[in-house]
Amino acid sequence: AVSLQQTPQRQGETNRGRGAGLQARAGAAAVPPRSGHTGGPPSAHLRWPQSRVGTARSGRGHGTHGGPAAPSSLLRAVARRELLPHGGGGARLRREGESPLPSSFPAASFAGFSLCPGTTCLFPEDWGRCDLKRAPKSIPFFIAFIVLEFAVSWVQQHKLPGRINDGISSLSLGILSRLPDVLFRSVDLVSYIYVWNNYKLFELPWDSPWTWYLTFLGVDFAYYWFHRISHEVNILWAAHQVHHSSEDYNLFTALRQSFLQRYTSWMFNLPMALFIPPSVFAVHLQFNLLYQFWIHTEVVTNIGPLEWILNTPSHHRVHHGRNPYCIDKNYGGTLIIWDRIFGTFEAEDAKVVYGLTHPVNSFEPILLQLRPLAHIWNTFWATPGFWNKLSVIFKGPGWGPGKPRLGLPEEIPAVTGNEVPFNPSVPVYLNCYAVVHFAVVMELYIDLLATVTTLSQENILLRIGIIILSLTSFGFLMENRQDIKHVFFSSLILHF
Repeated sequence: AVSLQQTPQRQGETNRGRGAGLQARAGAAAVPPRSGHTGGPPSAHLRWPQSRVGTARSGRGHGTHGGPAAPSSLLRAVARRELLPHGGGGARLRREGESPLPSSFPAASFAGFSLCPGTTCLFPEDWGRCDLKRAPKSIPFFIAFIVLEFAVSWVQQHKLPGRINDGISSLSLGILSRLPDVLFRSVDLVSYIYVWNNYKLFELPWDSPWTWYLTFLGVDFAYYWFHRISHEVNILWAAHQVHHSSEDYNLFTALRQSFLQRYTSWMFNLPMALFIPPSVFAVHLQFNLLYQFWIHTEVVTNIGPLEWILNTPSHHRVHHGRNPYCIDKNYGGTLIIWDRIFGTFEAEDAKVVYGLTHPVNSFEPILLQLRPLAHIWNTFWATPGFWNKLSVIFKGPGWGPGKPRLGLPEEIPAVTGNEVPFNPSVPVYLNCYAVVHFAVVMELYIDLLATVTTLSQENILLRIGIIILSLTSFGFLMENRQDIKHVFFSSLILHF
């Protein structure tokens, strides 16, 4: 959040500069004023009342003569006659004497996503860009928690909770899943705002606590059904299985995501767009995802009575297990009550063996993302009958002709407890090199997110190509494949 307080001298300079700039942009094609708008320079109508002046976070007043100039985002709103997303996404900027935000408006920031008054993130078209610019700031916190997990695991069990090859694979898949955000706007927010602007039935007050409580429950309820259907519909499982492909269970696994899943999850949130403001929804969407980061760990065993209400590391370990008793259980995001209500809850019992029932045995990110789709394609053409072909796509991943929708439980491979994770032998020096090179790629990725709005399209595409080629080379390297040298040298050439 930025302070709205300015010195009188700076304030006058800012007003003159912004007003002149807006008039130059508007020119002769200025939009006729709305009813009640007297026309004139936009800056003339954008002095915030003295009682509402102060920092956006605290809302405390710091009066200066005439009030400070409004933020540039508000000036831009009047110049373009746009809607502001605060105040429920539909409140229009009021005239002088009325503040578009109450003094107690909270600046909210979750997982690097910011909804702060007085910043350029107030506008729907800016939200995806704002998310990208602030995302690098959240990465150190993820790294800090991962380091803490490794330290606690070493103290508790005298072993590390993961492996270099699987950790790099999970991070590679996480980076790959975020690259579409560089090129496209968030489909979750764009679709939500479109429905809100065109089809909303009524508008809940954004500043009511009950709206926030309802949104918390609504987002988690929608996530439960999206998550459950992603396990029970084959084409959606093809995207979601990426998250389950790790045979380790640690905070790295939380970052192991599909780049395709976002293009199906958005539709489950649309009913809320009929009455819940986009700004409130966006905060809870990020909070729901952020909460699920910490439950991917084995160092937290049980948190007592909260196990009855919250989704916890214990419950989520069951969800990631390939033991027969773990399959298709515990879908909740923040709350576990949905699983208890709808009969999909299972408590942690026998030792959980992680991963897919049929392990992929690869660390190559492109293969992990796309191979399930190739399997569906081959099965689709090999299955006789039109309705059977549709069932291959829309029934469960275990379905086959003559079987129930989700397949037969007895066909789930048994778990002995002696399963050995896929772990090819790689020389120590190659592991060290992979870690150092990956750190370089991570820095390139962070820089791309931070500077994407200043780069040319060609520069952006080149950087994305370097990142994808490098991540692929890490997968080949961790598998000790003989054809690594071709991809490796191509990656190095592009780097330089």
